[in-house]
Amino acid sequence: MFGNTFTYVNGLAVTISPPQPYTPTDTAYISEPAPPAFVVFDVTIVNGTATNYEPTLFSATMQSANVESDPVFDSGGGINGSPSTVLLPGRETVFRMAFGATDPADLVLEVSPGFEYDPAVFTS
Repeated sequence: MFGNTFTYVNGLAVTISPPQPYTPTDTAYISEPAPPAFVVFDVTIVNGTATNYEPTLFSATMQSANVESDPVFDSGGGINGSPSTVLLPGRETVFRMAFGATDPADLVLEVSPGFEYDPAVFTS
């Protein structure tokens, strides 16, 4: 569920905030046809492992009302993808991601911190 934290066995923890309405800027990349709504999430990753974590490996996909949703790329709105600086043990990072949504009340977000991690699913 959104707002909860999923902690992997090795100590890496991922929290996805509840979705908030989002209005893309004029320079945002949005797939066509444009969806009826947009949502934004805050992603918090805490590296509770004993090794460095590469946040560039983080990926996410979303479904809304049984329709696959496309991500929004919007540097003008602060949606820049996952950070590129290595996350040292004991540190955390927060970034935002946005998606188009057919129904903002019906969301399934699947995230994966990297190839060696099983996906975690967050729902509305």
